[in-house]
Amino acid sequence: MSEIMRRNACPSLAVPMQTGDGLLARINTWRGTLSPAHLASVATSASRHGSGIIEITRRGSLQVRGLTCDGAEPFMAEVLESGLDIRSGVPVDVGPLIGRDSSENAATEELYYGVVEAIGQTDIGTRLGPKVSVVIDGGGILGMADVIGDVRLTSLQPDRDVWQVAVGGTASSARLAATVEWREAIRLVIELLGSIAALGRSGRGKMLDENQISAACGHLPPHRQHASEKGHSSFSNQATSPIGRIALKEGSVAVGLGLPFGQATTNQIIRLVQIAEMSMVSEFRMAPGCALLSICDSPDRAEDLHTAASHLGFVVDPDDPRLRVVACAGAPLCGSGTFNTKAVAAELVAQGLPADVDTIHVSGCAKRCAEPPSPTVSLIGDAEGVNIIEARSGGIRDHVAEREVAAAFQRVMSGHKMGRGGAPATRQRHGTQA
Repeated sequence: MSEIMRRNACPSLAVPMQTGDGLLARINTWRGTLSPAHLASVATSASRHGSGIIEITRRGSLQVRGLTCDGAEPFMAEVLESGLDIRSGVPVDVGPLIGRDSSENAATEELYYGVVEAIGQTDIGTRLGPKVSVVIDGGGILGMADVIGDVRLTSLQPDRDVWQVAVGGTASSARLAATVEWREAIRLVIELLGSIAALGRSGRGKMLDENQISAACGHLPPHRQHASEKGHSSFSNQATSPIGRIALKEGSVAVGLGLPFGQATTNQIIRLVQIAEMSMVSEFRMAPGCALLSICDSPDRAEDLHTAASHLGFVVDPDDPRLRVVACAGAPLCGSGTFNTKAVAAELVAQGLPADVDTIHVSGCAKRCAEPPSPTVSLIGDAEGVNIIEARSGGIRDHVAEREVAAAFQRVMSGHKMGRGGAPATRQRHGTQA
């Protein structure tokens, strides 16, 4: 292994990142797809060379934890030898049901492959920072509205070749650059990525100013340019949970499974694959929201898979309270973590979550890794304990030891309405990770 990545960068299979429990390798495939055999191979190799923990991130990446310095290179070799098609270059994220969802814009696949090919024909990838990404949202059942992209393309209508191109954010926060057809969108993506690359390796889409966006759109007619406007699509689906059963083209069914708090053991994954193969699952797809979509070609077998996955401990119900708690890796998995976030998250769920709390963020330190959009309350660790914070105002409601968090959370929630007044903030809110 020639290199170990510094923290706060983007780990990969070839360049893992040092964490509290060893090296972390991140695996991204084209379109987020793995065959059952490939997923089993990754899990088997991870159990051999890692800590036995596999994660799916909020953006839909597969991560293997706890690799040793001696084990990381054999792990990489085994994954590559399995024939898994690892994605390289500038990340181009697309809806996890691309090509399978009849309600998605029909041009999505052509646009996706066109963008990937166009980027590959340039040297832009060598000049951009590792976190710069393109997001393509073709609508459909599982849209990409909440996924941040430096350049994002959003379908305006499912039956028309009209795409909004925006920079620096989600569907609601990005600034519109232009409205174009898919072929024009490809060229504009390259122009905008070039503008970001001109800012240096630390450049991001959100850093482009109005003049830079306008210059990138200079080849377009003026009526198609919308620089500096706030972006939102007139065909922007409400967020739909990837958990549960989803009807697809040609009678197939996606069984969406959540990894509890983003993690599963390699044994769980291997057993899931064995059951999936008996249930005629043709492929798995990683999805934003820490989910794994099992594409089942036999609707009659989907129910069996759904039941078996539940018995294995996967989240199969979109109303499962575990989905309302988002936890970072925490201690001991992360060297910066001050407490065991996963254990605290499980205890919160076991004690029962208040009905009026939408999302709880549990972070082992002030970096607030894995922070979801607009959490109701945050539990943030520091050297002395854990802060219980009203997310909207930043007011700290309590500061307790790790063993007291669940009880203190219940006490705080019974005495306050989060986000509806209450005591003023006692200190400034911690910074949010970019």
